[in-house]
Amino acid sequence: MPNPKASLSAKLGLVLGGLVLGLFLAEGVGRFIAPNQAADLLFNASDASPMNLYVIDKETRVTTAPNLSTSIQSLDYTVDIRTNAVGLRGPAIEDIPKDTPHWIALGDSFTMSVQVNESETFAGQLSTLNGVQVWNA
Repeated sequence: MPNPKASLSAKLGLVLGGLVLGLFLAEGVGRFIAPNQAADLLFNASDASPMNLYVIDKETRVTTAPNLSTSIQSLDYTVDIRTNAVGLRGPAIEDIPKDTPHWIALGDSFTMSVQVNESETFAGQLSTLNGVQVWNA
């Protein structure tokens, strides 16, 4: 008469072995098949960032390049990026009237928003409110 515990152990071992083998195969395939570079639409890898967008800085380690004017092209869009003399995305500081209130939007890649035009960033959207200038930092 077959032992029910041994039969259950054998079935459980086969299931676990199949899962482990499947995970190893998926890992191996994932390591050998590199994704298309252009498919990285959100620039989440450092080698997919726009060239010359960032420069090394002694105090902050990395900062946005000043006086940059470039175009970023991906599968779905083409966006023009410009920075001013202090490295903020947007117009030159001297182009904004002195009596205009100034705000600053500090943040990360979501604030920079290189996937959309300058006017479509949240800093750009806020700049359209009541004549306020919001600097995108």
